[in-house]
Amino acid sequence: MSVLAIVGFTLAVINPVIGGVLVGYLVWLREPDTGFQIIMLALTVFSLLVIAFIVWASKKIQKLEKMLKSMEERAG
Repeated sequence: MSVLAIVGFTLAVINPVIGGVLVGYLVWLREPDTGFQIIMLALTVFSLLVIAFIVWASKKIQKLEKMLKSMEERAG
């Protein structure tokens, strides 16, 4: 495994766009199996980040709804 592949695996976890797409493609040109693994790892990490953002946003929205409801009860 080349140094670029090791850097790609590390970047795929830290920053999936650069690590997976850019470095994964560069590794894929020389080692197709390893490059594909880097790209898939980056896509998995990116999808987990999207899911985490959706969960975080929904919790924030629920908290704002509760605050708005309590303000309406106090005003009305």
